[in-house]
Amino acid sequence: MQDIKGLGHPPRPMPILIAACKHQPPQAIKAAYDAGIRHFGENRQQDMMQHWQNSKALYPDVTVHFIGQIQSKKLPSIVEYCDVIHTLDRVKLVEQLADLRDHHNAKLPRLLVQVNLGGESQKGGILRETVPDFLKGCQAHGLIIEGLMTLPPVDQDPLPFFHTLAALAKAHNLPELSMGMSEDYPAAIAAGSTMIRLGRALFAEG
Repeated sequence: MQDIKGLGHPPRPMPILIAACKHQPPQAIKAAYDAGIRHFGENRQQDMMQHWQNSKALYPDVTVHFIGQIQSKKLPSIVEYCDVIHTLDRVKLVEQLADLRDHHNAKLPRLLVQVNLGGESQKGGILRETVPDFLKGCQAHGLIIEGLMTLPPVDQDPLPFFHTLAALAKAHNLPELSMGMSEDYPAAIAAGSTMIRLGRALFAEG
């Protein structure tokens, strides 16, 4: 048999599994932790505080991701309680993050920019064509952007949107791709996702 060692491409690393905790009680989160999950996603600031303001001491190895739309008045609390923000999408938030860092001694989370590839008005995210200027604005304020995030339209094939986001990230040398949820994560993994956000696939509801 031909020795094929070293031929082809190396296997792609599996993406980080983020358990989306929306509507989940503390016991469900503990069960996920006991099962080995260490990354948890929160859609709302008040839920994040309820779940993690006392639990981080109990679970020091947990990484908390904020994956919902950001209200500027709640950004200071979000920064305090989370380790990664996936949904940066407004200049006002960029300026506010810089102010929290420079004038309030805040340690900023890791940052990803949400891109609204479907142009859907009900969703957050910047438009595809504004990505270069938005990233330049982040850089001008000294923010390090590590990747991009998207939510494809629910009534369309998600794969083209995932490939588009992957191409955008590559064009701007961004290593992280937050894409893929319970209903479409296989396509996201195929397109190179580095972070998938699963709710219903892990919990009874979510």
